[in-house]
Amino acid sequence: MVIVVGLVLISLVLSIYRSASRAQGIYILLGLCLLGLLALQVIMILFIRYGDLPPDKSWFLYVVGVAIALESIFTNVLLFAHG
Repeated sequence: MVIVVGLVLISLVLSIYRSASRAQGIYILLGLCLLGLLALQVIMILFIRYGDLPPDKSWFLYVVGVAIALESIFTNVLLFAHG
């Protein structure tokens, strides 16, 4: 989870920088999308911790975490390719 949060924060900072330097707001949407997915994962962690979701479904958290990490890497590649 810490690695995913770090990747999302790096992508968010880079998207804010690219958006400010190019005066285009489209890059900030990439970072906000990642924040939304990270919030979804945190909500899922809370559901499992409080017992609203069965603990045997915790494998899905890893799948979502890997998907967010990949999207973060692809977002960074896109930001550097257009930079």
